[in-house]
Amino acid sequence: MKKYVVFPLCFLLCGCAGQQTATSLAAVTENPKERAQKIQKALMEVPGVTDSAVVVAGHTAIIGLRTEEKGTALGRLIQEAETAARGADKHLQMVSVTANEAIVERMEQSAEEGA
Repeated sequence: MKKYVVFPLCFLLCGCAGQQTATSLAAVTENPKERAQKIQKALMEVPGVTDSAVVVAGHTAIIGLRTEEKGTALGRLIQEAETAARGADKHLQMVSVTANEAIVERMEQSAEEGA
């Protein structure tokens, strides 16, 4: 009889549901294009960034940078760009930054086709 009481009690105490985080975009008043433009404006304030392409979808931003920086300076610039993007849009949970020319070019082409 104790087994029948102990098992459900342990199950209830441990909980059966994982912790949930708020992922709602209900508080976001701007559309993705407006959010991307706001991020792009913030990126142009980062020293070393000559141009950028930004795509925003939900809580994710994909950023392509045009710059002359190389090596460790490029790594620093990417970190600064990520910080600037998160500062410009508080709803971002994931930010991906690249300086790969081919990827940046494709992002710009996609933006032109979508406009």
